[in-house]
Amino acid sequence: MHKSSLSVFFLFLIALVYSAQAQVESITLRGLMTLKNPSTQKTYRVTDTGKQGDWKYDAADSESAANGGTVLESSNRAIKGRYKRVFDYAEGVNIDWFIIGTSEPVNEALVQALSVCDRVNFSAKTYTLAPITLSPKQLVNPKRVHFHFQNTILLAQKGLTRIKVLHFENIPELTLAGSLTLDGNTDNLNIANPLNEGGEAFLQIMAPANAPKSRLNIGSLTFRNMPMCAINIFTHDQERGTGYDRIRVKAFREINGFNCLNLQKDDFAVWGVNVRGAHRAVIIDSLYAQQDKEVWGDAPIEKPFYTFTFENQVDPAVHRRKDSLYVKHLYAKYPCAIILYTQAVNNVRIDNYVMEDALRKPGVSEAAAYPTMIKKNLSWVGSKHTWTSYRSPKSSFHIKKILVKNTNSVFMSEAVMNEMTVLWLNKAMTGAVFDEIETDVRLKLYGDGYYFNYPDVPDGRHRIGTFVCRIPAKKNYVQPLGSDLTIDKLHLAKGSGVTFAMGNCKIGSITQEAGTQVTFESRENKFKNAAPLYNGFIVESCKATNILWKFNWHIQQANVADANRVATGERYEFKNFSGNNFLQTNTTVEAPNGASVYVTAFRYDEDPRLRSSVQQFLNFVEFNWTNVEMKLKDASVSDLTLRYLPVQSGSEGLLKTGRRLISPPGWKKGWQPSSFVKCTISR
Repeated sequence: MHKSSLSVFFLFLIALVYSAQAQVESITLRGLMTLKNPSTQKTYRVTDTGKQGDWKYDAADSESAANGGTVLESSNRAIKGRYKRVFDYAEGVNIDWFIIGTSEPVNEALVQALSVCDRVNFSAKTYTLAPITLSPKQLVNPKRVHFHFQNTILLAQKGLTRIKVLHFENIPELTLAGSLTLDGNTDNLNIANPLNEGGEAFLQIMAPANAPKSRLNIGSLTFRNMPMCAINIFTHDQERGTGYDRIRVKAFREINGFNCLNLQKDDFAVWGVNVRGAHRAVIIDSLYAQQDKEVWGDAPIEKPFYTFTFENQVDPAVHRRKDSLYVKHLYAKYPCAIILYTQAVNNVRIDNYVMEDALRKPGVSEAAAYPTMIKKNLSWVGSKHTWTSYRSPKSSFHIKKILVKNTNSVFMSEAVMNEMTVLWLNKAMTGAVFDEIETDVRLKLYGDGYYFNYPDVPDGRHRIGTFVCRIPAKKNYVQPLGSDLTIDKLHLAKGSGVTFAMGNCKIGSITQEAGTQVTFESRENKFKNAAPLYNGFIVESCKATNILWKFNWHIQQANVADANRVATGERYEFKNFSGNNFLQTNTTVEAPNGASVYVTAFRYDEDPRLRSSVQQFLNFVEFNWTNVEMKLKDASVSDLTLRYLPVQSGSEGLLKTGRRLISPPGWKKGWQPSSFVKCTISR
């Protein structure tokens, strides 16, 4: 190409670039509105903070209503067209575009934004909201809403007389992405009678009915300063309706956040988050609670305060629904409420469950942290699970790892009567699995067998892989009672001193850290209609030392005289006890008139009625021991234990010689006479 041709070509490119630049004009929003001769060929680039963006003038449109954000009408009456913002619909609109001046609340701007686009972006600042309901009829896309937050705060308007502020209803695909904080602004509300607002929450989401592909996605959502509840996710028919097909949450975070009106009423429940109804799958990356400065923390009542709740209604006819809850991480710092509650969710899985510094406060002595609770002997429950997994697969409740540490030692001492339970499997739990547990607070693994008027609810069959126990001496028990429990490995670590109740349970092995001491105490086992997994209490191996195996027997003469009246019994199968363990029995006989007598060896020998009652009772006790070494806790000649078991003298003992094989209706299968093989019971 000739040099002259190249020069012409470059001049053409320069002219083209200059022409394009000339079509873009930087301008203020006010300047745009007052233009006398707007050009349809130009792009007007507005530079006002929060309103930035490109605009085009459409001379042919004189009908579109101005909305302040994407459509503007000139303040010059001679200009009939409309200015229209250039934006990518997929990237959404910004709510700031629609806010006029510094007006608050932003409800009108929000409605305007949703009438234009199904995605609305929020900036990193605080927006004030008055009560508002968003439903499909208000939306440009009735099937979808996507809010994107950037460390955004939504603040309840000052002076509100109600708790519910933001209500989404019947939106099949709802997304609240990014990082959002809900601020209930409790100190500036005018709620005359909070009890009339029971169950209401700042954010209420009502799932659409019969929407099989519906989705709810939430990013990181923190709530604080809530007058009562923070978040409700409900269905229209809580008993029979279905909810979202999938709920996906990055994080729910509560930081001293709910019940800031300090409501304290025994029959009145308050929660932070409540996901209620049969949502098919709820997946949450993180549940976080920090409760070191809760205004209601030292409530003078048993706390009906729940941080995160997930519940269905308990109707066995409907409970064939396949719904599930999966929480990757649950972490509670300074917990003083029930952190997690599940009810009638078919499948529950939690990967990591951590509770640290329960009932403590930073910078406050342990005794002064919750003085009212101590004074009134109030109990604390970390999490409670009711009817979860009823009629579901055996592994439908699964926690991979539980770590509970640094609990307020005042509440764990023998000097106080408070019941402390970090996890309670209550009523109709069928098949909980724990891969690993390390805790300094007990677990409660049984319910009362009845709930919501449904009788004959089965007890569970639960399994723990490794149980590292740091539970100190306390008037509480680690007790399976009527449930069937398997513990593969039980390790008694530093701090242990608790009493284990010997119900229907099998322990693979027991080991210990030097210096630890615990007690295993007998418990009657009510025989079930269904076949139990284990007939009594079984230990395959015990390498621990200084453990006290304690058998407390209260014999009612009126019952043992008639075998058909006996509904309980005890069976103990011990193998391979190599440590220096202690054995103790305590026997009391109660006469028909209610008078009780503690039975010593001397009284057993001298009183034929007592002797007969004890021998009748032994028909319902089975000891099946192999390779067991133990030492009597009480070596005196008056201790009745000498009569029960084969001691060094070689005598077989009452448990073996006085044992008859009886199988009343409903009793366990495989009931056998007691036996002692390679056992040494020394004084």
